[in-house]
Amino acid sequence: MRRPAATTISDPPPAPWVHVGSRRVYAGDVSAHHRLRLDGVARLLQDVAGDDLEGHEDIGPGWVVRRCLVVVDEPARLREHLQLTTWCSGVGRRWAERRTSLRGDRGAHLETVTLWVHVDLATGRPQALSPGFLAAVAPEARQHEVSARLDHDLTVDPAAVRLPWTLRYADLDVLGHVNNALGGAMAEEAVAALATRGDGRPRRPVRAELEYRSAIDPDDAVEVLAAPVGDQVRVWVVRSGAGGPGDALPGDAVPITAVVTTA
Repeated sequence: MRRPAATTISDPPPAPWVHVGSRRVYAGDVSAHHRLRLDGVARLLQDVAGDDLEGHEDIGPGWVVRRCLVVVDEPARLREHLQLTTWCSGVGRRWAERRTSLRGDRGAHLETVTLWVHVDLATGRPQALSPGFLAAVAPEARQHEVSARLDHDLTVDPAAVRLPWTLRYADLDVLGHVNNALGGAMAEEAVAALATRGDGRPRRPVRAELEYRSAIDPDDAVEVLAAPVGDQVRVWVVRSGAGGPGDALPGDAVPITAVVTTA
């Protein structure tokens, strides 16, 4: 029975199937209040995943994010040393789920789970997981089959506000598309614009679900639509001209969605 991917914070498997790395939080990835931003978390997850696959050339570098869940028990801070423990926690035919736990020497604690789709770099199309990947990284995960289904509502809240967004050359990744970390930056922008405490101070993300439906190309024009709903901020990244607040949009018109719980 397949379970939804990137929804469950699972426990690690036995030590041979776990990779442990370390990073430090630097100024380029933190907010004005010295908190590690969601896009900074995304970059760390990409780095440690790449480290885990180092030396397995047959696995290939073609991986794109389909869904990501970040749970922030205690945010990481500027200059904090982090230990990143990562492992493959589930597989499908063309995708794999990766769990990563982040703990810092100043008390930071974040749990994440991400669904990565394996793609052919030449064509950009999903391709089956290789025997090398299943043998080297995912033996324990083969008993946990996951789906690639996405769940976010594509009907934009009528109260959503428009946040203009300009894509930059620096946002592109090795596939020539916008890097998935930009979804975290867009979610941070929405939280900063819409979520404040009673004293006017900004709220911070404590849980973020991001879904990636399609690639954003260099010549695409997009805008961010966002609406506060209770203690959440809901985000729709929409191709310009596709529709706006109150519209039910087709999936290819909404490349990224996010639901961010704040505190």
